[in-house]
Amino acid sequence: MSLTPELDKIEHFSKVSRCHELKKIIDTLNIFLFAACLLFPGTSLGRENWIDLGIFELKSRRYQAAIEAFSKAIEINPHDDTAYNHRGIAWSQKGDYDRAIADYTKAIDINPRYTNAYRNRGTTWYQKGDYVRTIEDYGTVLELQPSYWVYNHLAWILMTCPDEKYRDGEKALQLAKNAVAIKREVISLATLAAAYAETGAFDKAVTAQKEVVELLRNDNKPVELNEHLKRLKAYNSKVTLQQPAAETAKETNQKVYPYIIQISAYREKEISAREALKYKNKGDPVFNSYAYNPRKKGEVWYRMFFGFYESLEKAQEAVLELKRRKFRQANVSKNPYAVEVGSFTSEKELKKVEADLQQKNYIAYRIPAWKEEGKIRLLVGAFKTAKAAERQAVILQEIGLNPRVVQR
Repeated sequence: MSLTPELDKIEHFSKVSRCHELKKIIDTLNIFLFAACLLFPGTSLGRENWIDLGIFELKSRRYQAAIEAFSKAIEINPHDDTAYNHRGIAWSQKGDYDRAIADYTKAIDINPRYTNAYRNRGTTWYQKGDYVRTIEDYGTVLELQPSYWVYNHLAWILMTCPDEKYRDGEKALQLAKNAVAIKREVISLATLAAAYAETGAFDKAVTAQKEVVELLRNDNKPVELNEHLKRLKAYNSKVTLQQPAAETAKETNQKVYPYIIQISAYREKEISAREALKYKNKGDPVFNSYAYNPRKKGEVWYRMFFGFYESLEKAQEAVLELKRRKFRQANVSKNPYAVEVGSFTSEKELKKVEADLQQKNYIAYRIPAWKEEGKIRLLVGAFKTAKAAERQAVILQEIGLNPRVVQR
């Protein structure tokens, strides 16, 4: 799920370091080709070039640019199931679920065994509140190609679905056991514990949750540990897992992304900006963030963060993917506040502000404005408290911006 479940599993994403280096070269070549296309209209890109560019834009969270690239690939080959699937991901990330579903459906029409398209469509049905179709699409994936991800997520849905008539604790428990059999780790064990609680087997829920807590203690992950200690307390009190915060947020028509992943930290802002920019230029959603520590005589650090996530579970899955990429220090942190420096409809204006910030060693990041078609919010930093974010806002105000503290 790392950037999201959909983005984490993009087929073209390399998990081997040598392949990753090769992909960097390919990305760079594709960008030059794209620039040549713009400068010299006679130059044309092939289908694979547009697909690669689209994926690069998707990973960079430039969703409209990704849509345009995948649309070019579809113009070249109207039967390109991969292009339809990935364009669907981009529409979904923009909050246009109907267009996303239309693209996933087209991909499935072209390739009825395209499990990623079924999975992505199932996730989007869930975001629309159509739980029947969610369960159907995830079920189809399990018939075609059983996977850890779908076992775990379908179990989660059958336990926490907002509409109780679709909950099925016994089926969720079996799915969770299947996920644990494939990969015994924090995510699957936490789902198993919740499934035991849902079926009333609180003793087994406590046992599984204790294993989760022990794993997190061994890995020194305080944010996740705190969340899972709360669950352990609930299971000891014979209380089932409550509806996740991300679903509650949907009721207010507002998406929130409280969780981020810290990958490193530097004392010098210039170094943090330079390192963050290296990853951002490769398409990774990396940004830097000011951090003031009053307990240590006002020490200032500049942390490097990767992505932003609606739930702890999504962030944890992203950490696993990052560790496969040798980000050994990747850890989830709950930093729900940020500083917004503007909301834009013009890509040119947005890039200008990004460039101005970059010159001052702030690597900003973009989030689509929820329910505002075509609008992008530009944010700086990630902070645990509004007070911490206000310190950054004051600094940005001093350099001529009009910042405001927001919940991300």
